[in-house]
Amino acid sequence: MKRSNEFRFTATRAAIQWGLDRKTLNKRLCAAEIVPGKDGKFSIRQIDAAVHGDKEGEEIRLIRAKREAQEMANEEMAGNLVDLAEYRQHSAKKIIAAKQGIMSKTYLTDEQKDDILTTIANAFTVEHPDPAKRETSEKSQ
Repeated sequence: MKRSNEFRFTATRAAIQWGLDRKTLNKRLCAAEIVPGKDGKFSIRQIDAAVHGDKEGEEIRLIRAKREAQEMANEEMAGNLVDLAEYRQHSAKKIIAAKQGIMSKTYLTDEQKDDILTTIANAFTVEHPDPAKRETSEKSQ
């Protein structure tokens, strides 16, 4: 039995049916990443999701955001989080003292000193979990 296309709409026809401007509907379809079927038409469910939003998806995102905020609050209360700016300021003083101590050692070659300093710098490198926001302690010094 052939499936009926009675309840499938082109974007233009859907805009008329839902009382929207065609451009507005197209923007919402794009924003929701909704694409037409092979027939170039959209189902009622697709149009409804574009017009009214994905309530279930929004609820899931809200629940996830609340859970993440609660987890962060719990970690903070447990003392498991460290303020990055405070860490950098505190460790910078210690790194400077270590560098001065290493540089004053006459029995080490310049290459050995460089190796030790590189190891120390790498040990104190802090990367942000988001690659776009990553910084190292070396950049802030």
